[in-house]
Amino acid sequence: MFYWTQGYLSAANFFLLNKYTDYIDVSAVTEPAITKLVFDFCKANPDKKPISAIDKFIRDTNKVAAKKSDAIDLWEHTPALASTPGNVKPAATTDDEKWINQCVKDNKDEGAKADVVLKYCTCMNDRMDNNETQSITQWEKTHVAERRACDREAGWK
Repeated sequence: MFYWTQGYLSAANFFLLNKYTDYIDVSAVTEPAITKLVFDFCKANPDKKPISAIDKFIRDTNKVAAKKSDAIDLWEHTPALASTPGNVKPAATTDDEKWINQCVKDNKDEGAKADVVLKYCTCMNDRMDNNETQSITQWEKTHVAERRACDREAGWK
């Protein structure tokens, strides 16, 4: 059961990383903890399937924030990006600049230094999907993990 759970968590991480730019630290998930979790869940919920315990664990467990650039979506991966060296970030597009500038404007009165705000807005933009239609200010309200990670990365206090 534990090995199956590891595979299931790996698949969940693929989804989480690409959809929400966070993931579960699978190395911190131990066999005794999973066995107890499933046992306790099944004892309390004999009418439900054990996978429900793992799904609840995935929803409830703390996630590790990641950068948008850490995500790999093999189905949407383009050859041009595949040949880009890992240490070279693609240049921001005009659209990216528009969103980042709007975010900087939206946060100008929040008490942080201009360079911190710019780092924060750039970080948030990097974590957003390229097809996102919301502004960074709108998107950050529903993406708390990304907001917190970008706060830390930018040094926002």
